[in-house]
Amino acid sequence: MKKYEGPWTDTQLKHLLRRTLFGVTLADHRFFLGKSMDECLDILLDTSTNAIPPVYYDDQRTETIKEYQWDHHSERFVKFTAVLISCFMPMMHQPRNIGERMVLFWHNHFVTRYQTTESGVYTMQYFQLLRKFVTGNFKQLLREITTNVQMLLFLDGNKNNKNAPNENYARELQELFSLGKGPGSRYTEADVHAAARVLTGWVVDHEYFTARFDASIHDTTDKTFSSFYHDHVISGKEGPDGQTETDELIEMICRQPEVSKFMCRKLYRWFVNSNIDARVEEQIISPLAKLFVASGYEVQPVLRALLSSDFFYNPDLIGGIIKSPIDFMIALIREFDLKNDPADIEPTGPMKVPFWAAYMAGKMDQEIGSPPTVAGWPAYYEYPLYDKEWLTSGIFGQAAWIDRVTSLDRSDPEQTIHLDLISFVRSLAHPADAVQWLAETADLLYALPPGAEPMKYLQKLADTSHSYPGSWSEVWTRYIAATDNEALATEIKKRLRDIFQHLLTYPEYKIR
Repeated sequence: MKKYEGPWTDTQLKHLLRRTLFGVTLADHRFFLGKSMDECLDILLDTSTNAIPPVYYDDQRTETIKEYQWDHHSERFVKFTAVLISCFMPMMHQPRNIGERMVLFWHNHFVTRYQTTESGVYTMQYFQLLRKFVTGNFKQLLREITTNVQMLLFLDGNKNNKNAPNENYARELQELFSLGKGPGSRYTEADVHAAARVLTGWVVDHEYFTARFDASIHDTTDKTFSSFYHDHVISGKEGPDGQTETDELIEMICRQPEVSKFMCRKLYRWFVNSNIDARVEEQIISPLAKLFVASGYEVQPVLRALLSSDFFYNPDLIGGIIKSPIDFMIALIREFDLKNDPADIEPTGPMKVPFWAAYMAGKMDQEIGSPPTVAGWPAYYEYPLYDKEWLTSGIFGQAAWIDRVTSLDRSDPEQTIHLDLISFVRSLAHPADAVQWLAETADLLYALPPGAEPMKYLQKLADTSHSYPGSWSEVWTRYIAATDNEALATEIKKRLRDIFQHLLTYPEYKIR
């Protein structure tokens, strides 16, 4: 696969950052500016120092998650809080690497739903496991997710026993988690049944929040697989040795060439483009799949090869992915350092931004912690729309959220989440010059350059007076000289509200 050797300009840098991070902050851009592609990838692919949020146990354990909850919480909110703590909040505060985007990738791949489990503890354990393997070994992750408590509960693995084999997980293990449903995946119904028998015996110990193997309900007979698996036989084992059959099953599945192709297609669609034609299959997927196998199913080498490929930087693919609701919400939070008002001193204050952002993403059909099907969110697998699915589900929700966070109305006690637009503009290189700071903002936030007419309109809004006359440059200069002047501050805030209500709803902000 050909490595990219073209010009390394701001265009290529920001494209790489938008595909690997959630949004690009001004600080992100300044940090990576001047570094080569390889230097950027060294940083972006190094997740070794990423913090893994701890698991907070319930009252019977040593720690509690109640400090994160409202007094009038429901059982569902308690579980949703676990999602916020273990997934959404770390994405908001992500380090400068690919880790958090990979957490979302694995969540969409190894789907579970927080509502189906007895405790938020299991949700936190699940996301902890995904973080452990963000760019690590796929085969090892596949093995560990197979006996993860949340997965056992979600796909009924805990109900799978020798007297009544449950095929739910055995089917999805092959169909969705490893081999896919492509023409090269020719496993049979008999293979699903045999795999289910291999997996009998795993149960959940709710007292200790863990999975354990119960040899008394494990099927100890031999399991014979089809010619697709070269008629492999997993010999039945008794006692504690029965759990090693699970290891042998994962090894057998991962020996099939289709596993590497299936996973490389998913990574390609996640980071590059949803369309995979014969050329992409030959020039990208096949070489990546060979690399994946040669590396022992390590994910990081595949990501490096993909993100440094000539194909990845094809100008036609820049700005070619529509932001998902989660992508949209977290990018906005990061780009503007969105916080609650300092006056919001309620105990639940620190949770309001992630709660409302995650809630709104759910209203736009991407509820974190709860993909709609075991296959994930349709935008990542449903032909022919793919990410265009987000256009119908997200457009009104995005507009409502932009209106909320740019509003100047402080009369609603629940309306305590606002963009600090003055601080954002002050951080730019030329805040007194509307033409320049608007151009810098568009260049930072947009994957593709906006048209001349929309930019002229934004410049017009910058110079449009509400109650304090003067051009943007005049009013801004006066404000900086007297920041305690309420009339000037209000005038600046109103002009910025008008500008950003348009700037953040333009089509260019919906793509990456």
